[in-house]
Amino acid sequence: ITIRDVTDARTEELMKQDFLSLMSHKLRTPLNVITQSASIIRKENICGPLNDKQKKYIESVLRQSRLHANLIDGLLKFTELNTMKLDLQKEEIVLCDYLPLLVNPMIEGIKDKKIELKIDCPDKCYRIRINKSHLDMIMRNLVENAIKFNDKEVIKISISVKKSAQELEISIYDNGRGIPAEDQGKIFEKFYQIEKFFTGNVAGAGLGLALVKRLVSVHGGQIDLKSEIGKGATFTVTLPA
Repeated sequence: ITIRDVTDARTEELMKQDFLSLMSHKLRTPLNVITQSASIIRKENICGPLNDKQKKYIESVLRQSRLHANLIDGLLKFTELNTMKLDLQKEEIVLCDYLPLLVNPMIEGIKDKKIELKIDCPDKCYRIRINKSHLDMIMRNLVENAIKFNDKEVIKISISVKKSAQELEISIYDNGRGIPAEDQGKIFEKFYQIEKFFTGNVAGAGLGLALVKRLVSVHGGQIDLKSEIGKGATFTVTLPA
């Protein structure tokens, strides 16, 4: 019989999570000031006209501010999910209605990339009982990754739904570069990112897939990955039906 005292390890983990949460909140306040100030300067009826160079710099400040705000939000969500008891209140969701309403606005909001989206949900009766905000986070992270880490001129994303008597599968395929075999077992770890030269130096905190795995797990499901270099990647979320 082996007995191991994990009190110190658990205490250290909680301290790390508290630190991340504190730093995220501390960073949010000055970042909000920067973003609001830049937004006001951009309004020429308030601060006067801007020349082309000034407009370029202001847009750069706003773009980077939004990027860092997303990173901070990701840190906050992740620490909250790890330190708080999750709300598992469920509601019935009709997937064939839900998926277009969630994903189409995401695609339409991206103006600098050409994206082709296909949703294959053949049965209008495909339903699942789950916490809707959790499903939102799962799907948003997977679709955003399919876009963010894709260097193709035309990004192709396919979402398909299959259901058996006991399980429901949602698969998200993209035609990106694919994920190296040596990284496939690590990408669900928190703060892990594939080498920058491979991903194109895409900004992120390395928390999206860790968050997805956590949410899928608490609902009694699992997430799997199939990928080959040059042939894209498919993430499949399996949940109890």
